[in-house]
Amino acid sequence: MTRIQFLTITCAMLLAPACSSGPTKGTSGTSGATGEGSSGSSGTAGASSGTTGAAATGGTGATTAGSSGGSVSGGNSSGSTTGPAAPDFALSTALSTLTLPEGGQATLRVNIQRDAGGTPDSDTLIFALAADAGVSGMFNPLFVDGGATALMIGVADTVPAGSYPLTVYASSVSNPQSSHFTDLTLTVSSEMVTTLLIDNDDSENNADGGGLPSPSDDFFMQALQSAGTVYNTFVITSTGQQTFDSTVLANYATVVWYTGANSLMAGGNGCLSSAQEDFLEGWLDQGGKQLLMFSPYLLQDLDSFRFWSIPPDDQFLSLYVGAEGCDQNPQQLFDGKNFFATGVDGTAFGAADAGEDGGEIFEVVPNPIPDTAGVINPGDGGTLPLVTIEANEVIGDGTQAVPTAVINTSAGQAGTSTVVYVGIPIEDIQASDAGSGQSFFNAVEQSLP
Repeated sequence: MTRIQFLTITCAMLLAPACSSGPTKGTSGTSGATGEGSSGSSGTAGASSGTTGAAATGGTGATTAGSSGGSVSGGNSSGSTTGPAAPDFALSTALSTLTLPEGGQATLRVNIQRDAGGTPDSDTLIFALAADAGVSGMFNPLFVDGGATALMIGVADTVPAGSYPLTVYASSVSNPQSSHFTDLTLTVSSEMVTTLLIDNDDSENNADGGGLPSPSDDFFMQALQSAGTVYNTFVITSTGQQTFDSTVLANYATVVWYTGANSLMAGGNGCLSSAQEDFLEGWLDQGGKQLLMFSPYLLQDLDSFRFWSIPPDDQFLSLYVGAEGCDQNPQQLFDGKNFFATGVDGTAFGAADAGEDGGEIFEVVPNPIPDTAGVINPGDGGTLPLVTIEANEVIGDGTQAVPTAVINTSAGQAGTSTVVYVGIPIEDIQASDAGSGQSFFNAVEQSLP
């Protein structure tokens, strides 16, 4: 098959939904390579079923299996060819299963493992998605010479609830016989969506036009998927092209907001603008709302002058987080170092069998977010510690445990909203011999009233 033929097939797959009858990955079987016969006419195309990969026969000579319609093993398939061996590769996605609401969308990272046998291959690959009607896919970029691409999957609001197979295809531009696919399962839910995930980490996919998801994007998507939470996503663009206002929050009871390493001092756009604070405060004032804020740099960006026993100047920190005082990276003990966080006994973080005080232990390693820690001195308005770290606080004479994750269950004017602030990058928590980032996130959810 020539490059033009592959481009034609790919564009057709991207622009028109695949037929819903029969296996989705059967679409690639139409590109079966014609085998070489010693005589006679050329063989017919390989069978369209990608699961069987039946070989065609032609004249007196048998053809080889189709280039993508060949035998399937482990979600990837590659037919044999009679020409020179093409550089090999394999595909994988961040998730094998994905749940979206009707009318929802999500962006997945598609990873490329190039030439598993040795020298990395930089051959350009072109991507396509086979899916049922009403499910769309867009790759950014479509032509890839690196190690990954971003796939935005969208579900029309007319798609009924159910399970749908998706197949991601890639083929070498210079060697179309070298093609592979990987499968994932999409579940469309008709459940009412009450959770909004806000991506504000100032990473590549936050730029206008999008890009690859960051490690934080992958983590929080996987955490919510693992928790069985159906959610929508709002991406705050780095240049502010996508408008964030009160209408974005209007229909949600829970907001999960993460900022990653986008502090002003690190050259980013900061964690929260004053307008964003106002919208969040107005939303929390309605009562019965839950805000989960994951932001190691929040204190640094909102209150540059921090005192452990004096309420912050910033209203969001003092009245909604409930901080009597705070500090960002106290005495910079955490710069470039691993450190441990310990769950507070009597909370959802204190049920593990690790740690002298009965709390779960979390090791924080500076990857992928620069290691840091924001710590809160809880006020008297109902804010309680959930997780602590050992820190020589600026006013202390020795090492003491200070809260790096707190919960305020009486936030807002009505006093019935909940704010959880997490001041360590849970994306950096390592699972070996310590709690995992996923277990940390699960404990946050279990802490909610």
